Amino acid sequence: MTRVRLRRTVIAVLMATMTTFGATQIPAANALVSSNPTDATPNFNDTVYTVTRSGSTVYVGGSFTRVTDRNGTYVRRGAAAFDRDTGLVLRWNPNVSGQVHDIVVSRGTAYLGGTFTTVDGAARRNLANVQASRSGSVRGMARAVSGPVFALTLNKRRLFVGGHFSRVAGKPRVNLAAVSRRSPYRVTGWRPKASDGEVRALRKTRGGVVVGGFFNQLNGQGSYKKLAMVNQRGGALVRRFDPAVTMPIFDVTSDRGKVYAAAGGSGGGFVAAYARRSGGQRWLRQYDGDVAALALSKGLLYTGGHFTTVCNTTRTVTSTGDCIDGGTRRMKLAALERDGSLQGWNPGADSAEGVWAMSAARRGDWLAIGGAFTRVNGETHHRLAILS
Repeated sequence: MTRVRLRRTVIAVLMATMTTFGATQIPAANALVSSNPTDATPNFNDTVYTVTRSGSTVYVGGSFTRVTDRNGTYVRRGAAAFDRDTGLVLRWNPNVSGQVHDIVVSRGTAYLGGTFTTVDGAARRNLANVQASRSGSVRGMARAVSGPVFALTLNKRRLFVGGHFSRVAGKPRVNLAAVSRRSPYRVTGWRPKASDGEVRALRKTRGGVVVGGFFNQLNGQGSYKKLAMVNQRGGALVRRFDPAVTMPIFDVTSDRGKVYAAAGGSGGGFVAAYARRSGGQRWLRQYDGDVAALALSKGLLYTGGHFTTVCNTTRTVTSTGDCIDGGTRRMKLAALERDGSLQGWNPGADSAEGVWAMSAARRGDWLAIGGAFTRVNGETHHRLAILS
């Protein structure tokens, strides 16, 4: 997702009751990752906004300038990488002159989006590609974006870009654009328009590209706001996907015919599941604060954010987000079954902002979390932790 710190959107009314789960939980024995973080992880001196893994390498982006492992402290501005097994910081060092909000890795290339002006000493405005191994030297995608980039996703030919901007390489684009992954990295004809608010999340699915954020119109249609889908060719609306969401979306993910969305606002936040084909809501789980990050692994949906409680019902106090009908304590981290049932997993993280980023192995027992925290499950872990 500079992330907007604890950004809220005024919601004028209480959330309408949709699905009530009550206090029933799946026993903690069903958790697929431990609540106890591994010791072999580096510490970061400022907020982590994105984390992703490719093979044995974990890539991290944020607003940090220093990273510390058991052997010492290293200068790493905005982006860093470490070995998954040893926790040792790698020499990969794109040296970004600002903040990195998203990183995606494919075919030996790492794509960076954020708020910056140079990468590896070369002029790169808010978007860059670098070598995914060795030193992370900059590559040739010099396509300046006029404002912050918060979200990236890929298909075989294109890099899709979301954020808060009006031009890419001089061409008009409204918070959404796509750039060819091959030289000369042209800005493609994909040009949906997300108006009146930024894009915070992108996810490529079989049906198209799912777009989430603060926007109030997509391609001029006011009924498609906050969460919508466009096709991968020209960016036309996929009209059948119509979830009718009214709260800002911070993250999206998908699997098995469903799209999962994480939301936040002045009335608390939620995680909801929608049918990929129709956008019909399958379930909604209310939280007392923003939900900023999602990760799927082996049938569980891990959630992270600024919350302290998962509510028993969808009813919250508009001004505070407090759960009207009570809830279960979960400090910044919680896990749900695919039907929305709350799971017993409960490591807990500190700080007001808590968790901004999550990445999981879909078929393995590994979860990375990043954010503004300094402790997880009572142990010291500065802005990043691995649970496996």
